Amino acid sequence: MDRNLAKKNVRSGLVIAALGFFMFGLTFVAAALYVS
Repeated sequence: MDRNLAKKNVRSGLVIAALGFFMFGLTFVAAALYVS
């Protein structure tokens, strides 16, 4: 396993996780606004 490749995979994984978390938060805010 190449160390550089592993580091790249970890970084892309973090970006995807952050994006997913951001989308989840956005959906939550939209739902809260819709309900209120």
